[in-house]
Amino acid sequence: MIPSQHPDSQLLLLDESLHQQLANLQEKFAAEGQNLSCYLEKLLYDKGVDYSDYLSIETLLTLQKPRTGFPDELVFILFHQISELYFRMILWELEQLTVPVEMLGEELFLDKINRLNRYYRQLIRSFDIMSDGLDVAQFQKFRTALFPGSGFQSLQYRVIEICSTDAFNLMPRKIRENIPEHLPLREIFEKLYWKKGALHVGSGRKSVTLTNFEMKYNALLLQKLKDYKHRNLWQMFRRFYEKSGNSEFIVQALRTFDQLANVGWPFAHYKVVLKALANDRPGGLESTGGTNWSKYLHPSSHAIIFFPQLWSVEERADWGLAH
Repeated sequence: MIPSQHPDSQLLLLDESLHQQLANLQEKFAAEGQNLSCYLEKLLYDKGVDYSDYLSIETLLTLQKPRTGFPDELVFILFHQISELYFRMILWELEQLTVPVEMLGEELFLDKINRLNRYYRQLIRSFDIMSDGLDVAQFQKFRTALFPGSGFQSLQYRVIEICSTDAFNLMPRKIRENIPEHLPLREIFEKLYWKKGALHVGSGRKSVTLTNFEMKYNALLLQKLKDYKHRNLWQMFRRFYEKSGNSEFIVQALRTFDQLANVGWPFAHYKVVLKALANDRPGGLESTGGTNWSKYLHPSSHAIIFFPQLWSVEERADWGLAH
């Protein structure tokens, strides 16, 4: 039988613990030129944070602003806002994975790539909300209020791509196969696949969707390309983890990430748009951005592969064709 501790001894331990915590706080605030007693007094009156305040729920629920009276426009807005929040989660992990002078350790590096894969799987599954739940007739009406806006203009998604791989890998396959790999970044930037995918169907000129996006974000994205040239996810893997003991598991996780991001996600998007825009009219309806959405979205069109060195020649040649 284990003897119980005397209440006074428990109180003494508690006092010692509190004393140490107060000493640590005193040291912290003194270093900042702050008065500890003011912060302690604040605790007497602090009500704490409730769920709604912590998550800014009231603000969050004011961010949906439909432009028409069709009920499913709210669903459409919420779906895209949720997707952007997932993009934020993906970027948060990528930012930690690509710290330039810090090695996370093999297990943590692998864990965070697996997180990326979970987020992407959830994003892909979420397209059921659109493909099975969105009323197509309503969408084909309220979509006119979206012109010339397009999901193509997601800044976060462009940054995810830049953080994941070398800029050269973000050009369409036909261009990659016919130019030297060490082009200046500015030249590569002008040849990125999404710029080629945002040309107007009829004229081949840049769509308004693209020109608006470029005016707003070109400088930022070009700077991101420069910032991540030597510290994107692929470069971090090569520098720190390619020869590690867990390299086999990391390679498999990176391959999964590549498949989810560059085949699973665009094809899920492609299927939804195909259902929403295809009709009896020859060629179907245009995208809200006026772009050639079928060529832009299908994963085999540009064959974007973040980590081509991790795939065989045959796998790269057949990229996206199974969908």
